[in-house]
Amino acid sequence: MLTLCVNLLAFQGCKPTMIRLMAIRPMLVGLALALFAVTPALAQQAARVEFSGGYALLTAGSETYPKGYYADLVGNVNSWLGIVAATDGAYRSQSFEYPVVGREPGGTIIRDRVPVTLNTTTRGFVLGARLRTPRDARVRFFAQVLGGAARLSTRADVNASAESAAALRDAYHSSAGRTAVQAGGGANIAISSRIAARAGIDYRRLERVPSSLLVNGDSGRGPNQLMFTLGAAWMRGN
Repeated sequence: MLTLCVNLLAFQGCKPTMIRLMAIRPMLVGLALALFAVTPALAQQAARVEFSGGYALLTAGSETYPKGYYADLVGNVNSWLGIVAATDGAYRSQSFEYPVVGREPGGTIIRDRVPVTLNTTTRGFVLGARLRTPRDARVRFFAQVLGGAARLSTRADVNASAESAAALRDAYHSSAGRTAVQAGGGANIAISSRIAARAGIDYRRLERVPSSLLVNGDSGRGPNQLMFTLGAAWMRGN
């Protein structure tokens, strides 16, 4: 067609502008094909393995656990789906004086005040799936659904030699496991091709255990948990 227009130009059948457009048309087609070929390749790039770890702040009911950690390992199935294994731990302590009471002819009196530090720990281990946005974006958002177990334990440090110290330690010592369902999300902000900053939030519901497994008047359910995480992620393999 280009040759035909050149031959007809002398008869003003085609304008020079049309000739230039037809001359670059093969280049435009080639560039479009190249873009269509490259875009899927970029979208499919994903690290085979991702590891993340850092600080965790957890709340459970009215209690706040200011000291904590989290770590997770992700095996990516494709550019948008990964299998996650995650663990976390959070800690809090509370100090108070436990009054040791006694009976006197005049009534009940406080014989002693025993200093007690109550240490509470919660740990979780969950498995599940993570969905995320394409890797070629600098900020990659993700959402995840996981299931597993959480363990809550309490231990009392009694700094006294009183006769009631041992009884206090026994009274405040407890440990219980709960099945857990967890859902959350967050974002990875790329620092380099292999390292990213991570921020996330997860809600964990602790399920009731069978009544046949309950001991010592356990209610069967602990307070549900909300966890905020901040850390770094490392990517390996393409």
